[in-house]
Amino acid sequence: MGREYPFLAASLDAVAYDPVQKGMSLRDTFRLCHAQLHGDDREALRRLFLFNDIKNIVYMYFRQRIRQGDYLYPAYYIEEHYHECRKDPLMAFEFIRRWWDLKDAGIRHLPHLPETDVLTTLFYEGLDEVIPRGFIRDWYLFELELRNFTVALALESGHADTLGIEIKDKLIPFGWVYDEISHGAKAGKDVGREGGWAEQIRQETGGVRRSELICERARWDWIDEHLGADLCSADTVYAHLIRLWSVERWEELTRKSGEERFASIVDTMRRSIRFAVEFDGAGHK
Repeated sequence: MGREYPFLAASLDAVAYDPVQKGMSLRDTFRLCHAQLHGDDREALRRLFLFNDIKNIVYMYFRQRIRQGDYLYPAYYIEEHYHECRKDPLMAFEFIRRWWDLKDAGIRHLPHLPETDVLTTLFYEGLDEVIPRGFIRDWYLFELELRNFTVALALESGHADTLGIEIKDKLIPFGWVYDEISHGAKAGKDVGREGGWAEQIRQETGGVRRSELICERARWDWIDEHLGADLCSADTVYAHLIRLWSVERWEELTRKSGEERFASIVDTMRRSIRFAVEFDGAGHK
């Protein structure tokens, strides 16, 4: 049994999903959790945000993000650490070193994919070395399948086949969704036939934003199914941060779009947190 963090879990329950007050930002919550977690749990917390590192590494390599404040946080590597790793690549994960070596040699690996997807592919190829088995690793694998499924579904809806676009070439070449698409399955018909999140997304006909919300709910449902009953575990802390990450994403969409209805989407997601409600009842006895 892993270490428990009842006081940290209780404080997160109180600050992040208040439907009236915004509460702590993702970055501030990350800092709080980083200060409170111990040992391997703290290290796992940092690895939870490697998707941000992937974007940072690609953008920094091509000098697309040079303005102060553009570096994405939370991340495993702070910006100063990134520059140290460029000077001494052995300080970086192997999948990052592989990508740097390819770029420095002028090799365009997987030329049909954007560079962030190339680096993401290298990440998944070395996943066992980067992410220990457990909740965070399972979450990364779920995110891979969700990403590949939604990309394939969008391309099929856009009649990619008639345009000569090979759908499998636009996917991260890893995981069961990629395997099924590679063998001729269709995201809009065959993939994930047994039901579950794939079927829910496939049946959605309410437009792009509605489909995005269904994907977000699929992510939260997955967390509920895999979190377990221990509401004071490190996994509960990680789940909270994943959910807060998605809430901030929707709030950013609200600011960019100016559409008030996104506010109700955020509130709906906030109220739908199972563990927060349960912990509220169990944690104040």
